[in-house]
Amino acid sequence: MARRVRVRGHVRRLGSGRLVAVREHVRNLPTRTLVTATGIAAVLAVVLVALAILLPSGDESTPAAPAATTVPATDPPPEAEPLVEPPAGEALPATRAALTRALRQARLAAGVTRTDAARRAGLATTRMATIEAGRVTPTAKEVDALCEVYRLTPERRNDVMEIQWTIG
Repeated sequence: MARRVRVRGHVRRLGSGRLVAVREHVRNLPTRTLVTATGIAAVLAVVLVALAILLPSGDESTPAAPAATTVPATDPPPEAEPLVEPPAGEALPATRAALTRALRQARLAAGVTRTDAARRAGLATTRMATIEAGRVTPTAKEVDALCEVYRLTPERRNDVMEIQWTIG
């Protein structure tokens, strides 16, 4: 004759037909499907972030220059048009747009891509894109690093740094 055991709480029948008591802390565990779905979502998120970092953004306005070509340190960069032309008798406008315009003109005059400029200046490519889009004001350290990358003359560097300084 089978012995009946009274168990408080939850009882689960195993595949062998045997009844076992399930403790409270085990009952509320997530299902295997939920755990699997969460794991897949985490792996997809990691893959998407890796792709976003590794793939070029496609927002380059100039083609990438070959990595082997460098300009000798003794030759000054070619003179480009003035950064921003203020009206006669007026001071340079101190706006984020003026700083953005000045930095973009300097980058184009230097023949450097946005991605390469960001890498050389130690900036993230997304930070560089937001700076050139005028959505953020770069710090003095970032502007100085970009001026170094673009090999600006001291006069042009002072103009750009003055704009950044007046914006704050």
